Amino acid sequence: MKVLFLDVDGVLLPFNPESPDVARRCAERVNLLCGEFGLKVVISSSWRSEAVEYVGSANWATAHLSDAWKGRYHWLNTVIGLNVDVIGVTPILSDSPWSVIPGVRGREIQTWLAEHPEVGDTDWVAVDDFPDWLGYPVLLRSVITERDKTGFDDAALDAARTLFVNA
Repeated sequence: MKVLFLDVDGVLLPFNPESPDVARRCAERVNLLCGEFGLKVVISSSWRSEAVEYVGSANWATAHLSDAWKGRYHWLNTVIGLNVDVIGVTPILSDSPWSVIPGVRGREIQTWLAEHPEVGDTDWVAVDDFPDWLGYPVLLRSVITERDKTGFDDAALDAARTLFVNA
């Protein structure tokens, strides 16, 4: 199984997009990447907290059924066109999913990977806009987007492809 760890804000939704179509184009590129490589998506964004907030754990079997997550994913799907197979969320290892603790998101990704040995060492890529949140060694298999204007742009798509092709 191949996995894309996906952040939302700054990746799919740039903070100051150059046009209203930027988010839709970011989603199209993520859809394309997932289709090309048969990727499953694990949400590593702070958005995952809404999937688990009402069920009390990061158990995806129940968390993705929460009204909060259904609403968020429905919005991503219908408004910007994200159409990927989301199979889970990374665990929240800090007091807040919005924590800016250096490396915390990387540790959350490593924890998820340790719990899913079916994902090989080079069968995943993380896409995020805050490299400090990822830290080493997750940064070695990461694509960092330009959070303010372009998000998951063509350069980011090419970088992700390269990581999967050269694995």
